[in-house]
Amino acid sequence: MTTIVLSLAVGSALTALVVSRDPAPAALPRLDVHRLAPAPTELPHTWTVAPAGGCDGYSVAAPIADPGTPDGSTSVSVELPGTASGVTVNLVCLGPIDDLGTARELVATSTSDPRARVVETTTSPFGSALRTESTMGSMVLTEWWADHGGMVWGVGLLHRPADQDSVRTVEAMLASWQWA
Repeated sequence: MTTIVLSLAVGSALTALVVSRDPAPAALPRLDVHRLAPAPTELPHTWTVAPAGGCDGYSVAAPIADPGTPDGSTSVSVELPGTASGVTVNLVCLGPIDDLGTARELVATSTSDPRARVVETTTSPFGSALRTESTMGSMVLTEWWADHGGMVWGVGLLHRPADQDSVRTVEAMLASWQWA
């Protein structure tokens, strides 16, 4: 068995995901499929991220100007405008499926925590993604997990439980996703 620990900083919170590569991950429940479509949310800017570290590049419509990425990274982390302080979105290439397992395997492992649950499967240009929600103190971490180009990708949104506008904004961003 291989054990991998992934840590993702989301705003002021830190998420740790421990992955144990067992031959047969736990089965996920049957999920509804939600097709993401461009929403009435205004996304006047485009972020363009170059390929790096084996991860494909992409572009995505966004509510704020392109924040840029550190050299050698395909990750973007920003606070969403017009929301309560601490509402943060992260777009991350987590690494190779060969090392981490598939997005589905990661979700099956991470949702064994009672604070986490699988909500649905979404389809969009980002890919077929599993959407999860985890309680983190007074905040909720909503994540979309997908496989693309041999890599596992995650989009995370740290938000207040009642803040569904931010969830709709990120869903509109995923609906605009274009792989390079």
